[in-house]
Amino acid sequence: MSTPLYQPSANDIQATLLQQFCQSLGLQGFDELFDFSISKPDEFWTQWIRYQQMPLDGSLEPAMPHAEQIKDQDWFPNIRLNLAQCCLRPEHTAPALCEFKENGERREISREQLRLAVGSLSDWLRKQGVEKGDVVAGFLPNGADAIIAMLATVTVGAVWTSCSPDFGTSGLLDRFGQTCPKILFCVDQYFYNGKTHDAWDKVQSICTQLDGLQHLVCVDYAGKPKALNHSAIQATRFKSLLEKPQEPRFEMVGFRDAAFILYSSGTTGAPKCIIHSGGGALVQLTKDHQLHCDVKHGDRLFYYTTLG
Repeated sequence: MSTPLYQPSANDIQATLLQQFCQSLGLQGFDELFDFSISKPDEFWTQWIRYQQMPLDGSLEPAMPHAEQIKDQDWFPNIRLNLAQCCLRPEHTAPALCEFKENGERREISREQLRLAVGSLSDWLRKQGVEKGDVVAGFLPNGADAIIAMLATVTVGAVWTSCSPDFGTSGLLDRFGQTCPKILFCVDQYFYNGKTHDAWDKVQSICTQLDGLQHLVCVDYAGKPKALNHSAIQATRFKSLLEKPQEPRFEMVGFRDAAFILYSSGTTGAPKCIIHSGGGALVQLTKDHQLHCDVKHGDRLFYYTTLG
């Protein structure tokens, strides 16, 4: 095919976030920016963090202390930051999340509501003794409550990991059994294919087999909450932990400190844990969303996936 399917106008190109970033560096366009990112990755990522005005402590120098292989690099060893703090700025009342459930329920949460909910939940996590390096897990549908729980987890410097409610008991134990969460956020029921499915029996089965698990937090997702007084371990309703909104207190951590644990598929043996640092996830995702997808303030991003 010799004719492009789409050709942006010069004005469209100039209005992109990628072009604006290029101009801030004195570069002419994508090709020069690509060459710059490859030939001088330390300068590229340093300039990107500065351009984003990310709140951080310490110095951006050196970006890449000498290492023979890229996998051994100790990226930005002299800065401390918090991924949740960066995600929850700027402070305004515009919508942050729009949630649609399979049964048609719709919920919209402002950025201010999200920040205050994260503050309330992170305060509760601290009172449970959750601190930097601890693991908090989610056995949840992909929705607003999962995002609040994840942001609250990284707010206190802990590590978030998750699976979706359709996982079986063995699949959950293969994953959470390796990461040993201290707190488990879960649903008792969920929707799929027009039906309501029970998840409580799976939750009760795994919670007695996970070493170090101290507390369940149950999200009333399907509108027919189960009684928690017969839970195998102490359980609390998610909504009760959000009754006193407050500003979050962010724990600053190293750029390479773990923030997320994902898992391989497990098709060739036991699932392998895949660790992502908070700093790495932050700079990569902001770069992807803004430079590659041109996501701007006020735009809405839809991502159809699960927490698996």
